[in-house]
Amino acid sequence: RLNGITKFMSGGKRTIRGLANSGLTDRMGDIVEPKGGRWTLPIPLLWQHKHDQPIGWVRQIDAKSDGLWITAELAEGIGKADEAWRAIESGLVDSYSIGFQADDWSPLPTGGKRFTSWTLLEVSVVTIPADPAAKIRRGMSSIDRAVQIAKGA
Repeated sequence: RLNGITKFMSGGKRTIRGLANSGLTDRMGDIVEPKGGRWTLPIPLLWQHKHDQPIGWVRQIDAKSDGLWITAELAEGIGKADEAWRAIESGLVDSYSIGFQADDWSPLPTGGKRFTSWTLLEVSVVTIPADPAAKIRRGMSSIDRAVQIAKGA
């Protein structure tokens, strides 16, 4: 556990969890409503929104009133995925950002947009997210922690 970030192995896979979108006003002045999204799993997990640098897959998405919660798996033995895993472990990178296609939106009085219907295309692990609350979260299940302890981590 470094810098409050917990990465863990789950079933032998490199897994991260967290909030990909909070539904709050982001740095561009926009609001992406979590329950307005559509997707088909798995969704590509990218490095810094670079479409030529996939690092894994989003395996689970849960749209709740407090945001879009995800579980993602990083590939193993792929240079950029291995590098991303180490960057997350060290705390250098601790955030998510979503890439989506807007299907329906309305203007906000502040000049931004409220996206009420959208299609999720990718989730990225990023250094600076548009949504400041979109973070790779701490914590794991007790089963995952037991596996980690058994492996000496």
